[in-house]
Amino acid sequence: MKTLDRYILKDLALTFGLGLFALNFVIMTERVMRITMVFAQVGASPWDFVRIILYLQPQIAVFTTPLCLLISVLLVYGRMNADSEVVVLRTSGMPLMRLMRPALIMGIAATLLGYSLTFYLAPIGSRYIGALITQVLRERAPYAISEGLFTTNFPDVVIYVRGKPEPGKLSGIFLYDTREPDRPRTLYADRGTVESPDGLNLKLRLLDGQMHLGAKKPGDFTTVFFGRYDLSVPIPMRAPVLKHNEHMPMMLHTYAYLQPPGRERQTALIEFHERFMLPLLNLVIAVFGIPLAMMAGKTGKLLGLSLGLVVFATFYAGLAFFEGMARASRVPAFMGPWVPFIAVALFALWTYRREAAH
Repeated sequence: MKTLDRYILKDLALTFGLGLFALNFVIMTERVMRITMVFAQVGASPWDFVRIILYLQPQIAVFTTPLCLLISVLLVYGRMNADSEVVVLRTSGMPLMRLMRPALIMGIAATLLGYSLTFYLAPIGSRYIGALITQVLRERAPYAISEGLFTTNFPDVVIYVRGKPEPGKLSGIFLYDTREPDRPRTLYADRGTVESPDGLNLKLRLLDGQMHLGAKKPGDFTTVFFGRYDLSVPIPMRAPVLKHNEHMPMMLHTYAYLQPPGRERQTALIEFHERFMLPLLNLVIAVFGIPLAMMAGKTGKLLGLSLGLVVFATFYAGLAFFEGMARASRVPAFMGPWVPFIAVALFALWTYRREAAH
């Protein structure tokens, strides 16, 4: 590898690494907030949150890698263009393809990284997050009920307690249970206890209270007074924010065709195709990034960066549009990810040929 390649690659790798760290941190904050809502009230340890952050990195990096590569290419080659380094190299007879070689090497490396993330590391990270959340909820489910707050961590059950005089003891209990939609139950109790002996169910023992049973006919209900009432609430076994992320691509494809025709199948198939498309986007970015940086001319690297971000935002807008069409079954599932990709690939080819002809 020649000195020029090492010089450009060093700048590209440094800018790419810093950008990946910054973008992952920003996006990770939003993801962590969503997952934290699942078990924020159960007293998860700092180490649990650290593990969540680590397990989230592969999922986030799948989407941030292309943008970070684009930013690094535009900044590095934009600076070289503004400093007339590109002009000197081109006038000395260096073809555009030779000048693009370091960016293409970075694009190939980012593509391989993307496939390792989306095929292997991201699904493993998703499964670890699901297992961690399940473990925390099983071990500390009784602590999920906080005094003075409505607890909605348990499916179809809302719990409110006025106070917790001792660990495992409750006072002023209100519970609304809609697990049987035709006969919802509303319970009040002066006091009670909570425990989770098997790690699978929350065991509530309500003392000195009353229960109102709904009926199919509006306005009809039954009131039952009790001295003791035992209630079992299942602890959620899955993190609702993970959905298909824990599936390997081939498993995801099989899962899709096990579903009846409809939105669920379309969503799984769209994600299957998206996992193949996103890593390839890195190669396309390596092709059109340099021509965009050169289009800025002497106006500086920020114009090239702005043009690149506009193209990237347009690509994701098209991706969202066509994936929405595919989810609604208006177009085949594969068109959701691949139509925007083909469009941006044609744009990359046009920019390359335009710049190479100069």
